[in-house]
Amino acid sequence: MSPSYQKGQHYLIDRNIYRSTSPERGDVVVFRHPSAQETILLKRIVGLPGEQIRFSLCGSKILINCPSPENDSYQTKAFIDETAGLELRLADDEFFVLGDNVNFSLDSRRLGPIKRSWILGKAWIRVWKLRSRRHA
Repeated sequence: MSPSYQKGQHYLIDRNIYRSTSPERGDVVVFRHPSAQETILLKRIVGLPGEQIRFSLCGSKILINCPSPENDSYQTKAFIDETAGLELRLADDEFFVLGDNVNFSLDSRRLGPIKRSWILGKAWIRVWKLRSRRHA
C-alpha cells in the first residue's frame, strides 16, 4: 500500500456510521488501543471477524482464509520479514488492521487484532488547515 495518510494531517471522522453498518475490508478506521490510551490510531482494515490471516513472503501477500487460492489476498508494497509465517484466526469481534506505511506502522502485527468496541469511527475526508493571513 502506498501511504495515503500522513502524520500531522487532519481528518473528519464519521462516528455514527458503524451504528448501522459493520466495518468492511479497506475501511480506514480510527480507534484507541488499551495499551496506548492517549493515542488515537488510524489504520486500514485488512482482516474481518472470523477470518484466518496468514502472512506469506511469496509476493508480499497477506493471505486471508487460506489455503484456498480463490480466497482473498491483500497485496502490500513493502513487507517486514519478521511477520512471515504469522498466522491467526480472528474472533467474532476482532479486526486485523495495517497502516498504509507498512514498514513503519504500529498495527495489528505488533498490537494484535483490534476489538470492535475500540473503533471510534471511520476516517472519510482529509481536512487542510487554513493559514491565517495578516493584512497590513
